[in-house]
Amino acid sequence: MWFISPASKAFKPFIFFIFSMQPCFMYKKTKNIDSRLDRKVSVPFFYIPYSHKCPANHTYRQGIKWKRFVSMSMNEYLAENVKPFLPDGASLFWSDEGKNVEYIVRGDLDDDGEEEVAAAYLFQNTPHLMILKKVNDAWTRLQDIKGEGYSVSFLQSAKLTEAGGNQLLVGWQQGSMWSQLAILEWTGRAFEDKVKNEIVYSKIEVGDMPGEEGGDGQDEMALWLHDTGKAYRIEVYRWRKSRVIPAYDVYPYYFKKVEAYYQKLVRSEPLSSFYWYYLAEAQWNSQRYLEALQSICAALHLKNPYPSEGKLLQIKKEIEQAIQVRTDGLYPVPVKRVDGTKWGYIDEQGIMMLEPRYERAYAFQKNDRALIEMDDHFGVIDREGSYIVDPVYTAITEFSENRAAIVDRDGFQMIDENGTILTKRHYEYIGIMKNGRALAGGQQGGTTLYGYLNRSGKEAIALKFLSGTDFHEGVAVVKLKEDLFALINVNGEWLKTYPYHQVLSEHEDRLAFQKKEHGLYGFIDRENNVVIIPKFTGAQPFENDRAIVADDDRYGLIDREGDYIIPPAYSDIQSLGENRAAVGHLKDKQHPFIGSHFALADHEGNILTTFSFESILPYHNGLASAQDENQTFFIDLAGKKVEYLPVLDGAGTLTIDGKLIKADVDQRISYYDFNGKRVWRQNTIIPLNDQYRIIEKKFKPNRNYLVYYPKLEGIQPFSKQKEINLYLEKASKVKKVPKDKQLDYDYEGDFSVRFIKKELLVLELNGYEYYFGAAHGMPIKDNIHIDLQTGERYALKDLFKMDADHLKVLTEIITRQIRHDPQYDYVFPESFKGVTNEQPFYVDDNNLYLYFTPYDIAPYAAGFPTFKISFTEIDGVIDHEGGFWRSFH
Repeated sequence: MWFISPASKAFKPFIFFIFSMQPCFMYKKTKNIDSRLDRKVSVPFFYIPYSHKCPANHTYRQGIKWKRFVSMSMNEYLAENVKPFLPDGASLFWSDEGKNVEYIVRGDLDDDGEEEVAAAYLFQNTPHLMILKKVNDAWTRLQDIKGEGYSVSFLQSAKLTEAGGNQLLVGWQQGSMWSQLAILEWTGRAFEDKVKNEIVYSKIEVGDMPGEEGGDGQDEMALWLHDTGKAYRIEVYRWRKSRVIPAYDVYPYYFKKVEAYYQKLVRSEPLSSFYWYYLAEAQWNSQRYLEALQSICAALHLKNPYPSEGKLLQIKKEIEQAIQVRTDGLYPVPVKRVDGTKWGYIDEQGIMMLEPRYERAYAFQKNDRALIEMDDHFGVIDREGSYIVDPVYTAITEFSENRAAIVDRDGFQMIDENGTILTKRHYEYIGIMKNGRALAGGQQGGTTLYGYLNRSGKEAIALKFLSGTDFHEGVAVVKLKEDLFALINVNGEWLKTYPYHQVLSEHEDRLAFQKKEHGLYGFIDRENNVVIIPKFTGAQPFENDRAIVADDDRYGLIDREGDYIIPPAYSDIQSLGENRAAVGHLKDKQHPFIGSHFALADHEGNILTTFSFESILPYHNGLASAQDENQTFFIDLAGKKVEYLPVLDGAGTLTIDGKLIKADVDQRISYYDFNGKRVWRQNTIIPLNDQYRIIEKKFKPNRNYLVYYPKLEGIQPFSKQKEINLYLEKASKVKKVPKDKQLDYDYEGDFSVRFIKKELLVLELNGYEYYFGAAHGMPIKDNIHIDLQTGERYALKDLFKMDADHLKVLTEIITRQIRHDPQYDYVFPESFKGVTNEQPFYVDDNNLYLYFTPYDIAPYAAGFPTFKISFTEIDGVIDHEGGFWRSFH
């Protein structure tokens, strides 16, 4: 998403307060930073101007710096006390770009009830900060701090942290448009920088801003970082728990000021698209969505739209959707129950709003629609849980431009957001809607040809191409015939043809191409000019003037001229967006399939971190989910761990989803708010009844080996309970695994309740074992039948009379089903050899199910072929007096 609401992102501003300590305070009726309107407010810390007397009401504003002037005598008094402590040749800094205001502030900085004085000065071309303290009516030097850069752009005392005294905020100027911020706090022995030059800004504003957590006596700071012209990117922060965190709750208040700033700019320069863009951003963050939409529309009507016409159109669409979408979020969650794992939806407080009843539930999309699974089929629901599309389809794609594809046994069709089928026929393939067009494929004379559907489901571009790409910024690449491609517009008109063996999609006026089969890849522009000669064994589309390319089994990053920004020295490179990439080194060169360790790089070729990450996901608004060998967390654009957001033990991902952060770590879902408080986690206890329950236990001896296994409670005697639990551990593959050794495989195990009735509990143990480099892993499924009253485990033979030939009966039934039921057409001919007493099985109320593992009688893709046999069909061989049958009858 482009604009981020106060629940999901922060930005960068400024204010310089100049306050008087004289009896003759200067006041002006104005909207104050603490939101107290039309009141005279005395603030204890101030800048001392150098040469202004103190006439009544002598207050003025320049830009958005507020100044209150004191008399010459007070300034001279402070200056005279500061100057004796200056080294020979030193001079005090002047604020306000040379106007008569020296950088001197005064206030209680060490929480002793007495005021100290801080002054910024230049000595030997280096900025310094000196703090003086009055002891026995005489000033003495408390500390002298050598700064960085060449000047001081800001100096203010503020109540920023939870400490008793105030802090000094100092801006060490590094360039004409940016400075590094130091937050100096008294430790009892010295002033120490709390942020250690991690914050940069162009302008800064500090004050106690109103919001849900604002107006509390602690100041927030708004940082403005210069972009272009007079435009800035803005973030607002506060101090919490020993760190600086975004202050999203004050956005509606603060960005009204930012909006006023850009309103003036668009009035003075109405043809500047980037000012309209930033005005819309400010309006979005102040929750003025309709106004933001108007500003984006204004930017779209100008020449040279900023950042681009495509970006503005995307923003426009997102604003329109935000205006329509309800503000209450719903978040999918799984719950383990006696009828298996079911999914429902919680709100942002963690309260269940749609009860768990789905086999799987997915996040709500921008059109208030969510995909769900029931009985291995997909459907679509609305926010009330009502079916928009019944769960009868083998697949449904996510909505794009309010269109989705549904898949059944006959093929693909297109639906709208109301579930209405728009296409008149089935297709072999329908892609996602982009720019009002969706790629579609179907049979034409025995050959699969491709064209494009419009939003009405009609063939806007006839099926006549051998292949095609999705539309991107109004164009797509299609294959006309062997060794001939074309660039087309949304009307299907040929804009240019390319006589090459392969041409990939167009991005940023660059198309990767391959002249001949097995040849090298280069890049052409839209006009078929070769802009980068073929020299790569592989190439990806350009993104922000950079493209990932391959040199055999090594990868690098190039610029638009084909020069390497990152040399081809890495086992893997992944584009992360926001001018960042992950670069990888193999963990084990002798076993490359094990994977890589990653570092973060920028688009200038700088490697920003060590190779300590197992994975890094794409960036979104300056944050990316990452994991190392032990934890999952967010990193910022510098690759630093974001400590104020969740840092969780285990491997997985973190995703910002509306007002919550979704954690999918070690195969378990939880949600957190932006203060790091957990609002929901998966249950680990499954009550079976008043006597029995299952406790979920976790076994993770190695980062590549993870098992959740069941532990039963309530079985008597305890020795029998211990015996069955030891068996469940072993059956779940809880075993000795080396802790620090790199395994050559991954194993994940879990369990669910398959069936429970009376004393019979059926537990399904699932596993998936994947050897690195293999085409696929091997799934494992084992159903354990347990009598809760006796602790006995039942086998297949225990269901039948001892003198009955139940194996023959079962074999005949399955043979008949394979021969006559078309759903078993996939079974290998003559592969079924009969049922044995070791046959995997499970039962429910009315049926016996026999299943086979992958490859036993069918292809891997068939999964676990399962045959349903009614108890009435085999009633004659069932032992109705046996313990197994009586345990659930």
